[in-house]
Amino acid sequence: MTGTGKRKARRLLLPLLLVLCSVLLPPQVTAQGSAETASCTLPPVSLPLFDATPAADIAVATPTLTRDSGSPASPDQIETYRDSLQLLVDCINTGIPAYAYAIFTTGYLASWFVSPDGAYQPALEREIDQVTVPDTTLKPLQIVSIDNVRELDDGRLSGQVVLQSDMTWRDTLVLKKIGETWLIDDVIRESR
Repeated sequence: MTGTGKRKARRLLLPLLLVLCSVLLPPQVTAQGSAETASCTLPPVSLPLFDATPAADIAVATPTLTRDSGSPASPDQIETYRDSLQLLVDCINTGIPAYAYAIFTTGYLASWFVSPDGAYQPALEREIDQVTVPDTTLKPLQIVSIDNVRELDDGRLSGQVVLQSDMTWRDTLVLKKIGETWLIDDVIRESR
């Protein structure tokens, strides 16, 4: 994919990710922002994002991947992928933006802000800092299926994932191990 093609794909993907992390925050949160976060063991995103380091200094170009990049994952890696993805979904389902955005690697999150078509970082920081009033008509996000889990040459894991709430998403999610936790490091959009 060319640089222009990647920018266009990222521009199309940004609204999806922002919707996934902010609009789909399910009804477990009250207007005061209290939520059951026990199932989300990730530390929340702190403000200012990236400790005030410019996003351009953090964003890293990720290699172009296809659905069949890398090699088939072992049964242990598949279980790790499944467990890690469930943790990430649990963090989204807390309904708290600081936990919902904690599911991404710093490099991937920073990449949202580096192009002219990218997200506006101060707006996202305001969203993270505000008390969440949920849309109680939305269903919690659930994992419907995980297929074709693969180990990439750089040690990351990718898998074709179907997630569902009031909408269904089919994407390849690339997870990268940061410390002891696997976080989303790239998304290859499949279909809606």
